[in-house]
Amino acid sequence: MGKDREVAIETGSGRFLVGPDNGLLSLAWEAAGGVVAAVELTAPDVVRQPHAQSFRAPDTLCPATARLAAGLPIGELGAEFDPATLVVVTMAEPEVEPGKIACEVIDFNRFGNVHLNVRPADLAAAGLDQAETIAIEATSGSAEAKRGSTYADFEAGEYGVLWDPRGWLTIVRGNPASALDGLGLTLAAPVWLTLPGNGA
Repeated sequence: MGKDREVAIETGSGRFLVGPDNGLLSLAWEAAGGVVAAVELTAPDVVRQPHAQSFRAPDTLCPATARLAAGLPIGELGAEFDPATLVVVTMAEPEVEPGKIACEVIDFNRFGNVHLNVRPADLAAAGLDQAETIAIEATSGSAEAKRGSTYADFEAGEYGVLWDPRGWLTIVRGNPASALDGLGLTLAAPVWLTLPGNGA
């Protein structure tokens, strides 16, 4: 149950989410106040017939999104079901100890910016929140990164760390360099953060 159904979700903040029940929506509803209601997209006037078996967004997701945007109550899109049956993505927690964080890559973008599973509370718990420079160690490279708050804080090729809009610690490099390529990182790659000179 779950992987083959398309769903619409009403969140605690009043936002609606529409998509496949594959776990990706769980990150969005968590940030939007949790799930208030969930329906499977089954209403005949929402699901176009015939519909594609592999890529069904134009046949189901797009019509459902349009109807929600036009003010249709979520309950008219299909059968309501128990939100506890929704697929949820679980994310590994970083291992935090004084002076050190063992974490992993959770995302990156086309600019080569690398998002880690590290929140502000993790940096504070490790005692690294006041450090002006953080040592980054990976199995394929290492660097010292300056703390900053915007991309403009870093010179060309210079490594830096800042908080992205979602609150994840992000490794960046001043344009036109890529932190992803420079450190040889991939999705789920392990990364260690310490004070410079302390080692991983």
